[in-house]
Amino acid sequence: MDKAELQNFILWFIPAAACSYLISASLLFSDNGVVSYGHRIDFLLTHANTFVCGVWLYIHSAKHGLNRWLWGLFGLGASLFAIVLYFGYVALNKRPNIHQ
Repeated sequence: MDKAELQNFILWFIPAAACSYLISASLLFSDNGVVSYGHRIDFLLTHANTFVCGVWLYIHSAKHGLNRWLWGLFGLGASLFAIVLYFGYVALNKRPNIHQ
C-alpha cells in the first residue's frame, strides 16, 4: 500500500470529520436541542466526510486502473467502508505473484 496515498486521504478526511462532529457537538451542548447554521450548511457539514470519501475515490481510483465513477459512487454510499475496500484492493494487487 502506498503510504503517501493513505496520508493524502487522512489529510482530506480529518477536517471533514471535524465539520461533521461540529454539528453533533453543537446539538449536544445547545439549551433547547436545536441548532441550525442554515439548511444547506447543515447538510454539507453533516455529510462532509461522506462527500470527501466519494470525491477522493473518484480522483484516486483511476491511478490503479479502476472505474472512477463506480468507486466515487461507492464512496458516497459506503464512506469509510469503501475506503477500506479500496486500500485492500490496492494492497492485494501489488503483491507479487509467486506461483509463476
